[in-house]
Amino acid sequence: MTHTLKTLMEEYQLPKEIVAIAVNTLGWYEIEAIEQMLSALQSLLDSMQNPDKGQCATCTSTKLSPEDFTDNLSRREFTISRMCQVCQDKVFGNEEGY
Repeated sequence: MTHTLKTLMEEYQLPKEIVAIAVNTLGWYEIEAIEQMLSALQSLLDSMQNPDKGQCATCTSTKLSPEDFTDNLSRREFTISRMCQVCQDKVFGNEEGY
């Protein structure tokens, strides 16, 4: 399939500006990376628009019960970013033991 901004916009249901940034950042030769980026953005936007969907905004994990988080700070971060504990640890680092 030949990818264009229009086909990527339609496939990922994202605004033209977001798709254009992805293409300009990575170039058309990195179409797989572009599609992964757009898919992640689409998941993030979906989770922001549907906060009760019950999935992590970045990896779609459903381990989002209060007991799945290591502490109150992580639970609070979830209400802001919608990231599960594993993704929070990847983004912010696991500060256990400090």
